Amino acid sequence: MGLDIRAYRGLQLAPAGQLNDHSSLYLREALAYTNKAFPGRADGLHPEMAYSGCEDSFAFQAGSYMYYSQWRNQLAEMAGLGSAEAVRTNPEKEGLPFVELIDFSDCEGVIGPKVAAKLAKDFGDYEFMASAFAAESNDDFFLALYREWRRAFEWAADGGMVYFG
Repeated sequence: MGLDIRAYRGLQLAPAGQLNDHSSLYLREALAYTNKAFPGRADGLHPEMAYSGCEDSFAFQAGSYMYYSQWRNQLAEMAGLGSAEAVRTNPEKEGLPFVELIDFSDCEGVIGPKVAAKLAKDFGDYEFMASAFAAESNDDFFLALYREWRRAFEWAADGGMVYFG
């Protein structure tokens, strides 16, 4: 088992009452969970609406849950934030780079277009540091996954979302 990520751009709302399928149900459940556990992360999405499609999407595996947890630690370390735990417990974490991803579920949830835009900027701003970090630690997978996340948040910032499932 591992963390599956799907990024969408250009989400299209379904006409009222026209969509009642499993994907819509899963999205509503994920939005309800996200809004309760991580307020603000789904900003820009409509929790009571169904989406009928999107302009484009892609998926990737973020690794096993254990690997993803280690990867988030590396991300925090690379950004000079210590560890993922240090980020999560920091009372002044708002505005830190990557905080919305590091302090988020490792198994389910949704990140909406507003937070995705902030994260896309973080990933763009730190790309050079991520490349250097990966080279220094001889960890090509860190950088490959970093680039997948960057692409996911860039897509989601364009009227979409990143779905953790």
